[in-house]
Amino acid sequence: MFLSARAALYSKGYRDRKHNAHLCLSYFLKRLVELGILNSGYANDFMVAMDFRDKANYGAIYSKESAEKAITFADEFIEQMKSVIERTDIKI
Repeated sequence: MFLSARAALYSKGYRDRKHNAHLCLSYFLKRLVELGILNSGYANDFMVAMDFRDKANYGAIYSKESAEKAITFADEFIEQMKSVIERTDIKI
């Protein structure tokens, strides 16, 4: 999800910095929601998946259920990011 959001951001001519990439992508997704390009549920799914990742990587807190949920989120989210990338009319 992170990489597909980053690809969408890059496709619009913007770059993030490594130390603030998650925050930058969160703002980007929020802007897509504000423009009516992305359903807010996808932006929320991104944040939930990033929270799952942080808890697993830094807190050793994870479960099969959270992994399955993240995979479900990712499948749909990636398709949304593909459609953002394909659109040439988006001005952030």
